[in-house]
Amino acid sequence: MASLCGRIAASTARKQHVLCSSFRFASTKVTMGDPLEHATGLEKRELLAKASGNENPFDLKVIKRGPGSKVQPNEIPSAFDSVL
Repeated sequence: MASLCGRIAASTARKQHVLCSSFRFASTKVTMGDPLEHATGLEKRELLAKASGNENPFDLKVIKRGPGSKVQPNEIPSAFDSVL
């Protein structure tokens, strides 16, 4: 059905000499802009954090555990300044 509609539209355009302004020539190079300009929401927050130097903006990286003794405890980063 869609191919039939496409053929009808193409044949009508050829008969009536209709010009299409959305046709792109192969010689012109079209590129996307900066991904930061197109991003929205969480993706934009993540890209802004990475641009400012924070490689782990949502604290999702896995922390390697050590021996877990009194001498070498497992230190877990916190969002707070004091020990809870």
